[in-house]
Amino acid sequence: MRGAVERTYVMRLAAGRVRPDEVASTGIRYYAFAGVVIGETTPSTLYWLSGTTQGTMTTSVAAFSQSTVIRRASTPSGTMLTGTGTWPDDRAFLGDPAHSSTGLADVGARKYDPALGLFLSPDPVLSTSNPQAMTRYTYAVDDPVTGSDPSGLVPLVPYIDDGQRCVGTLKGCEASEAATAASKVTMRYDPVRRGTEIKFDGYRFIIPDNNRGIPEENITAANDLNKLLQQQGNFYNGPLVGGNSGHGFVYVTPYEDDPGSVPDLIRITYLNGQPQSAVGVELYSPKPPTSLSNIQLEIQKKINGTQADAAVVRAANTQQADRIENMDYYFYGEDPPLKASVARFGNLLVVGRPSDIVPLTVPL
Repeated sequence: MRGAVERTYVMRLAAGRVRPDEVASTGIRYYAFAGVVIGETTPSTLYWLSGTTQGTMTTSVAAFSQSTVIRRASTPSGTMLTGTGTWPDDRAFLGDPAHSSTGLADVGARKYDPALGLFLSPDPVLSTSNPQAMTRYTYAVDDPVTGSDPSGLVPLVPYIDDGQRCVGTLKGCEASEAATAASKVTMRYDPVRRGTEIKFDGYRFIIPDNNRGIPEENITAANDLNKLLQQQGNFYNGPLVGGNSGHGFVYVTPYEDDPGSVPDLIRITYLNGQPQSAVGVELYSPKPPTSLSNIQLEIQKKINGTQADAAVVRAANTQQADRIENMDYYFYGEDPPLKASVARFGNLLVVGRPSDIVPLTVPL
């Protein structure tokens, strides 16, 4: 065996990152509340953290002694300024890892240079709704004070419409307004098309009898999710139309002549046997060797689509599921941007809002 190299691994437990280092083995655990990092444990102590609304930590307090208060600041574009004391970790702008040797930061899917205020690679998602966003190397369309770009994919910038301020993409803001004004779900049986017609959010789909014409992947995913609902006692097992009792949720498989115009699944919420709300769900099965950045990009597209608010991802293996689970995903149309929740069931992962996750994990 040739000269063994002693190598240590620093593990970022919250982010699921493991990288080689050259000193002794250390670990840092991060603690979050309501999607915001509030503390971290180093090998020596626990620190409480606070910072900007964009996630850049600016104050660190030793939790037990409260004698060590570390403060720092940054420029709008993310260059960290000299503060008091030594910051306890290597995270800087937006709470993302910074590399001291290069001065670069990992911002979502891309490398970012805070000194220049530019990404090193173009945004893979071209946003045509805002001409300024077509300069695909800038951070938040060159407006880091009022905008942000936590995913490194699509900048979130303020839009003003009829006096109402919305931070996000133009498409996302319009989608958010449409969701607020969404009408109640209506359903009826259509004997001609041999299925149940469902209307919600301005869309109309057919849920065919006996899953006629539905891809096997969609049927399997709906069955798996309904089994999880059953385990929590949250499954609605009454008729889709004409029920008069029963509460819960059910995943169904819609059909449309044009597959591109219909979500893969629909989750319907029932109260006293009557449908109350519905959300579209998109399926995704990444195949190796799809890169992590492309997987993250595809999931972001699905949860921010016009017809779906959640994505069900079937990982190819445990390693891929680990990495998907530990990546960050955001809803662009929220103010501030809402970090998506992730629930994992083996190699099946659900990415969406808390309302998409809770029925699968907690008895209601």
